Amino acid sequence: MSQRSLGRFTLGLLPVLALLLAVAGVLASVAERRGESVGQVKAADEAAGRYVSDVATFRAHVIHELARHRGAHPSELRNVLDREIPKFPTLPSSAPPGADESRSYQAAVETSHTGLKPFTDLRAQLDTAAQVETFVSGASAALDRSTTALLRSALVFDSEPLKKRTLPELRGALADVRRLPVPAKGRPAAQAVDAAISRAIDEIETMVDKLDAGESHSFDLSEEFEAAETQLKNYAIDVDGDVREAVARLRDDSV
Repeated sequence: MSQRSLGRFTLGLLPVLALLLAVAGVLASVAERRGESVGQVKAADEAAGRYVSDVATFRAHVIHELARHRGAHPSELRNVLDREIPKFPTLPSSAPPGADESRSYQAAVETSHTGLKPFTDLRAQLDTAAQVETFVSGASAALDRSTTALLRSALVFDSEPLKKRTLPELRGALADVRRLPVPAKGRPAAQAVDAAISRAIDEIETMVDKLDAGESHSFDLSEEFEAAETQLKNYAIDVDGDVREAVARLRDDSV
């Protein structure tokens, strides 16, 4: 082979060598970016792990606080949640590099959106329970007040005590019931209590008229009052059951 042909052969290799070098550079760049991406995903996974751990710690702390107040009034337990819920862990507003490729981080994002729901559900149940407690307590007191007034009037021969003492007591009890805030599901119980006391007022008014006319009158309201008491008791039991279920869901989610 002549020197001239060797030169042509060598020059012909240059484009090929340049292409190989370019490809090698591209591959090296891809490998570098891939390594960087893997590192970012790993970092996002680690951030997700820290967040999920923080949420688990928060959940355990709140459950412990609720357990410390076991047996307290619903309003007290509600106050515990009002104090703790704002402390729920939050993810940074801007996601770290690699977050889109990290399944762990996406799961952490989902937790940040839904992790507080069991607590807010329980808080809503406790809010209802606190209202129910106020209503049931007030309605029961009105029934007791009415029962006492009626027992004092079990045997009378003069209408004056009925006018001056029994009727004012019954009307005051009825006014107390009608002033109570009644939760939506408590309306049947409220109506039963209202009906029982209203019936008592009607019967006493009739008795007054009969006595003033020289006649007698008797009545028995035991069924009405027992039915009203049962309505109140069952309503309170139902609401207590709702609270227990909400607490159970909270504990189940923490497992």
